[in-house]
Amino acid sequence: GTLIGRILKKKLIKQYTSTTKDEMLLNDYSIQSTLELPLRMLAMLSNGVLTKEGALGIIDIANKKYIRGLKKLFKSNKKK
Repeated sequence: GTLIGRILKKKLIKQYTSTTKDEMLLNDYSIQSTLELPLRMLAMLSNGVLTKEGALGIIDIANKKYIRGLKKLFKSNKKK
């Protein structure tokens, strides 16, 4: 995957870390299903962690519009 994709995956795995084996298996399914979600849906389900503007920033970065994407990401983080 891309650098941005790898970073997002690491953050997602870090968030789903748990101790028991059953929870870890459930979390593996959660991680895999979350990685398959479109960014717009992920923004809706994230309870404000990822805003719509943040998702659009990630899309801009993926489309090699780095400056515009970073501006949107920083702007979406300032609103919190």
